[in-house]
Amino acid sequence: MALKEKEEEEEEEEENKDDDDEDDSDDKHKDSTENDEDKNQKTRIYNSETETMNKRLRGKRGGFLALREMEVRAKMKLVLLSALVAVALADTAPYRPPPPLPLPPTAPPAPSYRAPVPSYSAPQPVSPPKYDFSWNVKDDYSGNDYGHQEGRDGYNTQGSYYVQLPDGRLQEVTYTVNGDSGFVAQVNYQAPCRRRHYISRPKGRAATSPRRTPGPDMALKLVLLSALVAAALADTAPYRPPPPPPPPTYSAPAPSYRAPAPSYSAPTPSYSAPQPVSPPKYDFTWNVKDDYSGNDYGHQEGRDGYDTQGSYYVQLPDGRLQEVTYTVNGDSGFVAQVNYQGEAQYPTQQGYGSAPSYQAPAPAYQQPRPSYA
Repeated sequence: MALKEKEEEEEEEEENKDDDDEDDSDDKHKDSTENDEDKNQKTRIYNSETETMNKRLRGKRGGFLALREMEVRAKMKLVLLSALVAVALADTAPYRPPPPLPLPPTAPPAPSYRAPVPSYSAPQPVSPPKYDFSWNVKDDYSGNDYGHQEGRDGYNTQGSYYVQLPDGRLQEVTYTVNGDSGFVAQVNYQAPCRRRHYISRPKGRAATSPRRTPGPDMALKLVLLSALVAAALADTAPYRPPPPPPPPTYSAPAPSYRAPAPSYSAPTPSYSAPQPVSPPKYDFTWNVKDDYSGNDYGHQEGRDGYDTQGSYYVQLPDGRLQEVTYTVNGDSGFVAQVNYQGEAQYPTQQGYGSAPSYQAPAPAYQQPRPSYA
């Protein structure tokens, strides 16, 4: 009996315990329901407050976005201006002319025989060369505008020439030649002023709607990238020389100045004189005898190779006959011997009309030139 009572008591305790657990679960369910309602109410309050705050921020953000858009547009203008400046600098870069072409040989073709070495030295110039000249052409109708000026003093030569190019630039070449330095030229271009046109934005367009705009870092990157691309294109673009100016369609005016006579001797030729095919050989003679005028003179000469012999004579007014005999043998030079025949006579004047009052006419013929066989 004691065991059975004890079992009954344990069953009652277990039932009571189950009832207590059910009561606790009901209480917990009620508490959770109340907590959910409180949370929903707090959420609604938070959402309404958040919406109010967002409305206030939208008004402030609209003005901020408008300022931000203006700043981005200013940076984009800076990008375009940098690209235009880079292109302008690339266009005005100094032109590097190609190396000059080799000059054609000025010496004549080599003869099939060997020329003898000259046995004399070339004469030195009397004074160093010195000159100065200048000319230009400017025609508004055809657009031609070019000129040239040069001055030389001894071995120092300086000058320049210019031409107006069709693209509006003025090309000027300044050159110097000092001794053996060669032709040293420097090319310059003078570009005209170019005006930039700016387009104003209509007043009706305003940045009211918020848009996504690039940040300042992206704008700076665009600036650097545009400058690098423009510099690369300017460096790798091949040079296209401007077309030559059209030839003038009018006759050049006659110069109003006289060219100065050169004050220097001809330069020494840089080549040897060709040897004649055969040695020179000739013989000539001529004379004049006029009893009316009293003229009596003549000349004869013969040459065979480097040996030349000849003579000339003339009847002098005093009655004597002057005869000059000369020879030229190789490098001996002109060797002359003068002889006189007769005695000088000075007749006395016999009064008015005895002596003729006229002068002998000058001979109207020219001395014949020697002909080489």
